[in-house]
Amino acid sequence: MNNEAQIRQIVREEIRRAGSAGRFSQNPTQRHIHNDIDSPKISQQNIIPQVRAMGNIEMATDGQTYTLGITFNAIAVQLMGEAIKWETDFTVDDTTTASAGAVYQSSNGFIYQVRTNIAPTTTTMVTWGPGNSGGLANPGSSGTLHKVSGSGDDTINFSNYSGTLLSRAICMGNAQLGPSYYFQPETTSSVATGGPVQKFIQSGVYFATDESGATPASHVLTTEEHILSVEYPSNTIYARATIVNYSPNSIDILVSLQYGWEIIGNWVIT
Repeated sequence: MNNEAQIRQIVREEIRRAGSAGRFSQNPTQRHIHNDIDSPKISQQNIIPQVRAMGNIEMATDGQTYTLGITFNAIAVQLMGEAIKWETDFTVDDTTTASAGAVYQSSNGFIYQVRTNIAPTTTTMVTWGPGNSGGLANPGSSGTLHKVSGSGDDTINFSNYSGTLLSRAICMGNAQLGPSYYFQPETTSSVATGGPVQKFIQSGVYFATDESGATPASHVLTTEEHILSVEYPSNTIYARATIVNYSPNSIDILVSLQYGWEIIGNWVIT
């Protein structure tokens, strides 16, 4: 009887010891050889791509907040485009009067500033304002201009227009969405992240050319506060785009434009 009890006790201990070994013992590492058999490569077609949105947008309204609708939680914005300036000449009645500096608005909302005085017998009114016949920023093939400020007729009818591209600035910008730091100077040869945490950060660079974009840069500027900022001479804003807010559903971009300027660019949201 004693022998049977001892045998049962030994069996229970062995079972308990085997269970513990299975739970706590170190398992051997499996063989891992880069020969495409033991460790096969992953095919690109089996990788789920990151969600993104991209599109070309024409922005030609000063003070307008453009909302980019998205359906995912974006982390970055990239801009590749240009800021351009137009002279737009209107064909008007020979009884039209308007003074240089007067501001008129087209029926579709675009703003034009008269460049030189126009008096009766003159049938061409020269203005700064969008005249992109190949894009959305144009006053229409014919219509009526309504005075916003300055001296001149309250309304001016035009039968035709022609837009001339005068200036072009090639622009690139980037914004990081989510808590981020700006770099801060640390020594003459090093920088470090510092300052308060920002909801998002943005920066941009541009260089100006002639209307064809072929001549060497006549002016270059980088900015740390806007995704696009064209300024020359210094401190005179000609075209600017600034991200002012974002959410998982939208990104809001505030646009500032001098007379005749507009922004055309590819926006890539990832």
